[in-house]
Order: sequence, then C-alpha cells, then structure tokens
Amino acid sequence: MNAYTTTSRDMDRYAYDHQDFLILVAAGNSGSAGFYTIGSPATAKNILSVGASMTNAFGLADDTSGPFCGSVGSCTSYFVDMAANLASFSSLGPTFDERMKPDIVAPGFYVSSAYSSSNPSQQTCAVEAKAGTSMATPVTAGSAALVRQYFVDFEGIIPMAALIRAAIIHSATPLSDPDWTRNFGNDYIQLNGYPDTNQGYGLVSLQNVLTFEDSPFDMRYFGACSGDCEEDDFEDMPNVDQDDVFEETFNMATNGGYPLIVTLVWHEPASSSYVSGTALINDLDLTVEAADGTVFLPISPNYDTGAPTTGVNRLDTAEKVLIPAGSIEWGTE
Repeated sequence: MNAYTTTSRDMDRYAYDHQDFLILVAAGNSGSAGFYTIGSPATAKNILSVGASMTNAFGLADDTSGPFCGSVGSCTSYFVDMAANLASFSSLGPTFDERMKPDIVAPGFYVSSAYSSSNPSQQTCAVEAKAGTSMATPVTAGSAALVRQYFVDFEGIIPMAALIRAAIIHSATPLSDPDWTRNFGNDYIQLNGYPDTNQGYGLVSLQNVLTFEDSPFDMRYFGACSGDCEEDDFEDMPNVDQDDVFEETFNMATNGGYPLIVTLVWHEPASSSYVSGTALINDLDLTVEAADGTVFLPISPNYDTGAPTTGVNRLDTAEKVLIPAGSIEWGTE
C-alpha cells in the first residue's frame, strides 16, 4: 500500500515530461487502519494527493439513511462545524519515506454523485450520496480546472501544472476536527488546525488565493508562459543548478490583516520504483527574508497533534512558508 510503486513512478515520469499536465490521485480509504495508510499511486511526488473532509449540513443530510442526521436542521443543531472535520476513512500519512501526503483535503463525505443504472440501455439523471476520497478528488479536479481557467482568462498566461498545484496547496486551510468527540474524524488522531501528514495543508478554498479587483490581498506567481505556448516553452522557466540561488524581491505595501504566504512547488524526475530510501531527487529550499534580516522557513511535515515546527524540508516537492499578520514590518521589501 504505502510504497513508491511502478505506477507512482510512471505518474511522476509523465508529469515531469508533460509540465502542463496535472495528475490528481485519491489518497485512499484506509484511514481507519491508522498512520502510513496512503495508497499508491498517491505516494507519487509530482501529483496532487487528495484526502477527504466532511461536508456541510446539506451534504450530510443528503444521506437520509445515514447514522448521523436526517435533515439539515438536525445536523446544524447538533454538530459544531461538520465541514472542518476529517472523514474517518481518509487515509493517513506520512508516506514510507516520511513525506507529507495527502497534499490537501476536499469534501468527500457525503457528496452528491451520479447514480448510474445497472441497465446499460436505461438513461437516468439521478444522483445519490457518495463517500470516499474518490469523491474528494473530482471536487479538487474541478478546483484545479478553475485555477487554470483563471490564469488563462484573467492573467493571460498558460500555467505549468506545478503552478496549479501550488495554487491549490497555497489556498488550503487546516482542519481542526471540532466534532471529534462526537465520533467524527479519525479515531487515531484529532486534528488541531495545523498542517500535518494526515490532512496535508488542509481544506482547499480558492477564495484564499485567486484575486480579483475587490480582493483584499494580492497574488504573485511564477511558472507560466504567455501567448501560444508549446511544451518546450516551459523549459525556459526560472531554474537553478546545484548550489544556485534564485531570488525575487517584493515590496509589501500593506497586509490588511492577512498573513504572508509563500508556496514553492516543483516537478522532478521519477525515482526508481520501490525505492527504499528517500524518493526526493532535487532538494529545493524555500526561505523568506524580511528587510530586517529575519528569515522564515517552511512548515515541517508533522504527524502528531502538536503545532508544526518550521525548518528545512528535505523530503517534499512542495514547501509553504506562513508568516502571521503582524510578524514583519509591512511597507518594506
């Protein structure tokens, strides 16, 4: 189950060879068995691995035969915030080599899905309530499609798959399992609002990353080409060689009460299938330095319930620095 299989290798190879193609994989539904239950090929490096969160009262009430609540009213009157809970079945990380998987979570319990007929000649438009990380993954795929459309329509660029993956991870808000004492979430661990290897960076929320004219924050990005892009155009993106440093400087005018978040994602060559050591090949390190010389490091993968530490990440192809509002002096580079 939790291994870098031939399929994991093949997905990484395809994603690396086709930099405009984003692959999404369901994390698996074995979370009730505990940690290290991420399934292959969700162990691949260049893909977006998706776990499942609970849904809101309307989604849960769709399952009228379920054990929790039969109506929206009974759901909302009993549970605190169902959408902030991890689904009990969602496979938990980390990977065999301690990488953070899943990357993010999305609603997967319950989701209204197509109800197909057993009769192939019968046409039906019926839906039914479904649960699983295989429900959360198409939800996230839809989000990824919207991110790509945003870059094409509003920014006039063609995004690399790594940029779309970065936007999804950048948008995520960690879950806290407020209804864990009422048998929601996973019995092995109660999430506490911090990124970890059980939910990744948290619940996808595109309103946290895509900006419009009335948005209270700004977004800067790299990893795209303009005009009629060809596959080779992505090779002209900023790159670094061994021991090189790539720097960008921004002037932060105001924070508006928002944190500063910087996310780095890259796609790299596939590792050997069933590698016994660390699967990572190209170790890039993200740091953010304020004008006063203060250096901020990425969130470190963590699979316990304590607050995450920060430090150099030697494992993953995604790194995220989160600087709380008020932690740096705004108006300077």
